[in-house]
Amino acid sequence: MVTGDFAVKKRSILAGLARVATLPVVLALASASVAGASADPLASGAPITSLALRSPMVSIASQGARVIAVGPRGYILFSSNGGKDWRQATVPVRADLTAVHLRDARNGWAVGHDGVVLRTDNGGESWTRVLDGRSVLEILNRSYETRAAAGDTVAARVKGEIERLMAQSASPDVMPNPFLDVLFSDASEGFVIGAFGLVLRTRDGGKSWEPWIERAENDRRLHFYAAATDGATLYFAGEQGLLRRLDKGADHFTTIETPYNGTFFGVHAAPGLLLAYGLRGNAWASEDGGASWRKIETGVEASIIAVLPAGGARLILVSQAGHVFSTTDGGRTLAALQVPRQGEVLAAALVGANDLALTRHGGVNLVTLPAAR
Repeated sequence: MVTGDFAVKKRSILAGLARVATLPVVLALASASVAGASADPLASGAPITSLALRSPMVSIASQGARVIAVGPRGYILFSSNGGKDWRQATVPVRADLTAVHLRDARNGWAVGHDGVVLRTDNGGESWTRVLDGRSVLEILNRSYETRAAAGDTVAARVKGEIERLMAQSASPDVMPNPFLDVLFSDASEGFVIGAFGLVLRTRDGGKSWEPWIERAENDRRLHFYAAATDGATLYFAGEQGLLRRLDKGADHFTTIETPYNGTFFGVHAAPGLLLAYGLRGNAWASEDGGASWRKIETGVEASIIAVLPAGGARLILVSQAGHVFSTTDGGRTLAALQVPRQGEVLAAALVGANDLALTRHGGVNLVTLPAAR
């Protein structure tokens, strides 16, 4: 598959494959040791080590007092007391993980490099492998070869892209593209998305998967970085101002035009408010489903890496540099919150009403937010 300008590039950790990840992922993995990088990350589980507690977790999610963070080498940490204490989970792979999503306090999903998709049903204490680069490649080949043989010209084109990609791969039996986000709208339907426009959907809770590469209106195969839903509509965001909305009736994503052509690392969706954010402090808001946009003046150059609902209309915005803002009017006005700034922030999650869990290069720490004004 082909792509346009990369938002961020990183040298491969495994087998010399070219990989692309979000800025927080790049920052975290750049600090990780590449010792043992030649080993197959799908062949054995993540090592249980105290080093995991000090590793750069690159994604974090919370449901009540349950908090889960994921990072390099298959490391997953979980907390049952709101991030005060952490334990390492049992994980069946050593692949670098890029995103975690919790449906509730027990059921969650994690994705990452080497086509890895993991699932937990016990609050993150242990994980099972649902997909990896080998099974993903089998799904892609089976779907597009069958449809191409039946005369589907779109499927034939995607099939050719996959063949060219794998011909350049150092591991021709493993899909090299990383997944960069995962979202389940309910117990049955979920999407995993990633580099070079990779999209898979399940409608049976992960038992089977269907490729949606050609249904995402992304012929340039730009990277999908984030997914969000307002409860009714699903959105994908990515590089070069890419924003897509699911048309459920047509089983197809449609384009939402945006005024920004840089990378969106995330998207927040709520009834009456759509907010896309990313590089160099850029954040944009729409109250009419993306028909019109207004810029949120953050006043910072650091990338916005999280927009977190904090009850009612309140949102918390967090930058890579550790800036924290609060807004109750969709970003028209921002209040800078005074919190300790202790280095780069890779990911953020709200725990309860007032605690903010921040992942940094040395692990996860909690900060208490000032009371809302």
